[in-house]
Amino acid sequence: MKKQDVKMPKISQQLPWINAPNREDELNSNDYHLLYFWSVSCPNCEELADEVLKETESLQKLKVIAVHIPYSEEEKSINIVKEKIVEKDFRFAVVMDQNYEIAQACQIQAVPSFCLFNPEGDLELHSMGDLGFQKMMKRVKKQGCLL
Repeated sequence: MKKQDVKMPKISQQLPWINAPNREDELNSNDYHLLYFWSVSCPNCEELADEVLKETESLQKLKVIAVHIPYSEEEKSINIVKEKIVEKDFRFAVVMDQNYEIAQACQIQAVPSFCLFNPEGDLELHSMGDLGFQKMMKRVKKQGCLL
């Protein structure tokens, strides 16, 4: 994937959102956006959730949006996703990508995956898995642009 080909996707207000009292604030800001692609049935996603929260909480210029990708019809249930969010203490906004539109726009092939977009909406970094997340966070902290 060429970074210049990928822009921050338009996320429909019609999709189910959780932990986002004002969706407009999540999407329309001059901050960086980290889209964290995950699924309730992904064991690696579950293990990584705590680290994502811990590593991103102090980054004031970063908005994390957890994009839930359902593996089955059952996982399209907002209640199932809410249960997992409460269990894992997700404090960031969650959008349920019911028809895989966001995942397709970002060319996501597996979860967990991450896409970091700059304030102009251009893709800065794309990574997969826990090692990919750790590498991305090292680079982000080194640049210091989100502190």
